[in-house]
Amino acid sequence: MTRYESFVPFKPLRPGDKPIPPVLIAGVEAEGGKIAQVKYDGTNSLAYCFPRETGAERKVEWRTRDTTPHDQWNPTADSNALFVDWPGNGWAVVNAELLNNKVKVSDGGFKDVLVIFDFYVQGGVWLTDFSYGDRYTLLHEILKDLIVGETWDHYIINTHVWLAKNFKRDFTGLFRGLKDRIHEGIVIKDWNAPYHQLGQQVKCRRPKTALDF
Repeated sequence: MTRYESFVPFKPLRPGDKPIPPVLIAGVEAEGGKIAQVKYDGTNSLAYCFPRETGAERKVEWRTRDTTPHDQWNPTADSNALFVDWPGNGWAVVNAELLNNKVKVSDGGFKDVLVIFDFYVQGGVWLTDFSYGDRYTLLHEILKDLIVGETWDHYIINTHVWLAKNFKRDFTGLFRGLKDRIHEGIVIKDWNAPYHQLGQQVKCRRPKTALDF
């Protein structure tokens, strides 16, 4: 296992070079071994949870997917609390979608909400050689006792931190059922593929105009 031993910003892969059209969703699902997650219209954000130091609060640094600091967002105590208390003592790197007025609250958006959907380091060990299924299973195991409720598409850890749910079938129905502006589309992931495998995830965005498919 490869160790993660110092703060080195990580640039996560984008789900495919470009979104697939909705008419291809059923074909991707038919390949088997896939799950789908709802994609929110937010800002991809990574929490770097530093190793714990005796007598000090755990340091958490937030970066965008391009590794730049989050200059336009200061996490509230509620949104940051889970990551300050992240289980384990070593480094952790957690990926979440930040919902912070990219879609205005008046239009159904959210402020200071983080939707966790993956993580890449736990206890100072890189997890990118693990399959997505193994990473998500471990992620859910770490967080399960902190879950206080759920909606149709996510688990609720607190009012500011959610955990994305996985869907195993009817990806087209899931996509077509998205009506709220905060829902950008879906991401389809290969449950059994390691992180760096080519084509291990693709996304499909909601069209700007209605399509018949």
